[in-house]
Amino acid sequence: MIVSFQGRQFLLLTCYDLRFPVWARYGVAGNYDAIILTANWPERRQQAWRVLTRARAIENQCYLIGCNRVGSDHFCHYVGESLVCGPKGETLLELGHEEAAKTVELDFAALDAVRSRFRVLDDRDTF
Repeated sequence: MIVSFQGRQFLLLTCYDLRFPVWARYGVAGNYDAIILTANWPERRQQAWRVLTRARAIENQCYLIGCNRVGSDHFCHYVGESLVCGPKGETLLELGHEEAAKTVELDFAALDAVRSRFRVLDDRDTF
């Protein structure tokens, strides 16, 4: 689902969606400026979390805001590592293994500049 907030578009994804790049191409990539992902990724899958969050940001030239669970239940242990990454996959904010809340300012002018200089979205597949 894509939602609009203050003139910008946000794609909302949940947990397992991260594994499917086509789902992040909801409609047409570039029709949103950021992906907001809420997740429940356990510690044993943290390497995939680290790689796939950045991959979704890079391939869609957008910000990715990933909020991942911390703590334990009778199934798994969760270590968080919530993050914000930029359209080149760069880490703008990364939290640790404890509950925390932080803010980061997204620079949409910089996002627009990245997209205009390297027009990879023009060559994307549409599904």
